[in-house]
Amino acid sequence: MEKILDELEPVLRYYYAPERIESQIAKDMAALREVYINGNEEDKKKWEETILKRIRQNPDCKSRVFFYSYLLTVMEKEECLQELLELLVTLTEQQMSWTMRYHIYWQIASAFFEKASLQTADNRQLMARLYYHIIQDMKQEMGVGLKQIPAAERNKNFVIVITNQFLNLTHGPTKTALDRCQILKQKMKKEIMLINTAELLVGDNKNPWYERKIADYEKGYLQYESIVYEDLNIPFFQCEQNMPNRKEMQDIINVVRDLKPIYIVNIGGTSILTDLCNELVPTVTIGTVPSDLSTTAGELQVIGRRLRPEDLDVLKELGQEEKNVIEGTFTSSLPVRKEKVSRRELHAEEGDFLCVVVGGRLNQEITDEFVEMICGIKEPRIKFIFIGRFQKGYEYYSQKYKDFREKAINIGEIMNVLGYLEQCDLYVNPIRTGGGTSVIEAMHEGLPVVTTDFGDGALGVGKNFFVKDYQEMAEEIVHYAMDRTYYEEKSQKAKLRAAEMLDTSKAFCKIMEEAERRLGLRETGE
Repeated sequence: MEKILDELEPVLRYYYAPERIESQIAKDMAALREVYINGNEEDKKKWEETILKRIRQNPDCKSRVFFYSYLLTVMEKEECLQELLELLVTLTEQQMSWTMRYHIYWQIASAFFEKASLQTADNRQLMARLYYHIIQDMKQEMGVGLKQIPAAERNKNFVIVITNQFLNLTHGPTKTALDRCQILKQKMKKEIMLINTAELLVGDNKNPWYERKIADYEKGYLQYESIVYEDLNIPFFQCEQNMPNRKEMQDIINVVRDLKPIYIVNIGGTSILTDLCNELVPTVTIGTVPSDLSTTAGELQVIGRRLRPEDLDVLKELGQEEKNVIEGTFTSSLPVRKEKVSRRELHAEEGDFLCVVVGGRLNQEITDEFVEMICGIKEPRIKFIFIGRFQKGYEYYSQKYKDFREKAINIGEIMNVLGYLEQCDLYVNPIRTGGGTSVIEAMHEGLPVVTTDFGDGALGVGKNFFVKDYQEMAEEIVHYAMDRTYYEEKSQKAKLRAAEMLDTSKAFCKIMEEAERRLGLRETGE
């Protein structure tokens, strides 16, 4: 291990050549990772202490960020993230540009979303502080001369909708943005324009991050001037996947200045461009992780639950207060198509009790603790169906746990989720931040839910389906499988909850009416 580090350090001490990261250095980092994975607890502790010592002694901040990101990838420890964030919040624009820090922020945000263990109170505050520092430095450069356009000069019948990723109708945030555009146009009688800023996880290889993640991006939309959604034609613009791009940012600022929308609705969450536009017109951010605050310094944001004391500490880091937050219901909508599926297509036997787990990040969200819970259930009729991105995790856990493959079936990514859900019996939600869309789809099909009280999935189901931990989750799964009366009672409650969570028009209009009141655009009581 020391030998590998000795070879790496001269290359990385004063930053590194990105092309070498992908070749020579990548091999050394992978070898170093194997030393950790195959070591005993004492070896792992020494490995961690040795690398942390090297990081802390390294004079180059970019190299330190790179090695911290490596540690975070290998160990997934909240202490590693905290040290990294404590470093980043001290950096000046001269030490690391705001654009580079923004790219790094998104890589951290991705890890933060996927691993609940990283989401400590200290780390949440540090994430907010880092973002606030980034946008202050950005505004020093891009925000000079921007002044709020008075409400009397803005077009009260025109709204710009911003999203930071736009893909297709199987992508939850895309569908959410289009549904809200439809309601703004048809229910609230607003003219609209939709802009995809493409800020999410841009893959710039000049940024110091180990195993960078790059968001999916549909380049073909660059040619579109409008998007047709059901019977609605929506004016549309998409940015290149190289944000933050100063020219395109300035172009959009000019659009806002010229068109003077009454306000901007941001669907998704963090968007440095939305926060820059907030200098001209008020912005309302509706996060697609409704169980938590969005990291934004815009005028208003919406959360799907009551604020907690620790939320106020996060808001303070963003220069905000409780008055900047609206509590509102985040709803979903169902896919238009649903084809029939047989149990045979799920590779299930007659009489099996099928528990379904759905998600686009299951490779990251499924943990040893969850798999051990599955393998610990001895009732032979109970089987688990995995739908989504889980091939890598499925193979890994099948080799690690001898009973897993017998109990679990991996379907993979499919378009017809509703058709498969219809053939399942119970929706099981692992401890994770996401899950908010698929849990509503499952309840619509009459599936009861088993979940802890953490994350979007828990927010979607309400309090009728909570368990304390994985041990209680296993007991509840068996209860559902063995007690038909109990199952039917909870199935009816699931259907009622789904109906409430699918009434997007009512919930979104209520949110926007409250936003307009807070912005002084609507009288109290209207």
